[in-house]
Amino acid sequence: YTITYVDGTLYVSRASGYGSVTMDDWTYDGNSRTPSASSSTNGSASSFYYSGTTYNGQSYSSYTCPTEAGTYTVTAYFDGNSTYDSCSASDDFTISRATPSYTAPGSMSANFGDKLADLTLPSGFSWEGSATTVGDAGTNTLYVTYTPADTNNYQTITGISVEITVSKLNISGLTLQLGSGYTYSGSSQSCSISLPSINGQTVTYTASGNTATEVGTYTVTVTGTGNFEGTLSGSWSIVYFRMHDVYPSVESRRLAEEYKLQPRLQLLEHPFDTLEEDKFHLSRTV
Repeated sequence: YTITYVDGTLYVSRASGYGSVTMDDWTYDGNSRTPSASSSTNGSASSFYYSGTTYNGQSYSSYTCPTEAGTYTVTAYFDGNSTYDSCSASDDFTISRATPSYTAPGSMSANFGDKLADLTLPSGFSWEGSATTVGDAGTNTLYVTYTPADTNNYQTITGISVEITVSKLNISGLTLQLGSGYTYSGSSQSCSISLPSINGQTVTYTASGNTATEVGTYTVTVTGTGNFEGTLSGSWSIVYFRMHDVYPSVESRRLAEEYKLQPRLQLLEHPFDTLEEDKFHLSRTV
């Protein structure tokens, strides 16, 4: 065999480069972070590109690392060299919202029937739940939510407890309205009692002295109960039952005078089995 050598060109293609990048999550503090990137084939990363969405839904795309809370992806780019082609690597990371600093509202005071909307909370706080009033008299625990001015980077805090001391409503200044026109009947009678509302609330109370049978003047004492306190008093009466000494008619009277007859005592209908002297008034009507 005869071997003949000729000159030629051999082309060797560059191999694919590869690398990696990592970016740890962090909690918002207003600062950025630096990703860690490396490539055994291409060396250091030449640039980083960031994309993603802030917590409030704003899109983000930049070669500058974000500082706002949100979810993002960092892409590291590695330049090619004589042996390896350029390449890239990506990693996802999250900037969490921070816990805001705040001063919780202190203990508050109110009156029964007050509305929560009437109680002034510090800026950023709002009442939680469906309750609209401060509740019954006593010490009540309600809850508020704190919403920071920057909701993209700071959490909204819920379940912050607030103690409200609720005072009873005093009825002493109300006008007590008692029934009238009670006439002796021989049976027990109860005087009607009416009180106006206070702070938009219907008064609950107990009463004494509002029930009697005999002719006379009685004192009613009303005492607030439950969410009400204080007392009121007033008087009411049972008066005599009146019956009339009546002539049957004007003509009868004329005849009685002419013939000197005695008038006839006619009693109106009454509900009594017996007539006691000190329970009735008699009067003569012509």
